[in-house]
Amino acid sequence: MADFEIGFEVDELSDAALVQLAELFDVVASEHAGMALVTVIAPGENAVAAAKAVVGALDDLGVEARRSHLDLVTRADIAQRCDATPQAIGQWIRGERMRQVRFPAPFHDVAGGVWLWGEVNRWLAKVGKDHDPVGCPSRNEHVAIDHWLANRVGSKPLAAALSWTHHGRMGATIPVLTGARTSGGPREWRGTRGVESCWGRA
Repeated sequence: MADFEIGFEVDELSDAALVQLAELFDVVASEHAGMALVTVIAPGENAVAAAKAVVGALDDLGVEARRSHLDLVTRADIAQRCDATPQAIGQWIRGERMRQVRFPAPFHDVAGGVWLWGEVNRWLAKVGKDHDPVGCPSRNEHVAIDHWLANRVGSKPLAAALSWTHHGRMGATIPVLTGARTSGGPREWRGTRGVESCWGRA
């Protein structure tokens, strides 16, 4: 079993539902451009299994997970998360350094290129660089999660579930409601409203 960080676009997440979800997982909820997002760290044999466990918990709370949310990062985001210079990131991308393992291809060429953080993080692990021990879904796992969501009984049509519109976690700050267990006991929870950078966790 490993831990995976998985984001979902959801229809709505009330404060009460967030409190209950935070009793089960480490969770960050945010809202961006009218879209409600929830990012959860959950255990599983793989990212798809972890995602299904999270969706099951959301179902129990009456919250619909519409699709998975890609954690896309720019060169500047990668530099910040890796504590490396932008010049070093450019050399990694061009293959001028760390040539033994090719740097992941960008997910899209918008804004000079954006990468799926999970792929970058796995590359960092392969080349012996500091990396996040929490896993993230691969491209294929995102597709599998969204396909499963789209084909569940009562889900929205497949075309709607697979419309690739992604926001947030690319260097901007967004208003969030964060929650975390306190040291007082497993059932205690505290929430704070404020602004948190995209890389923060509850």
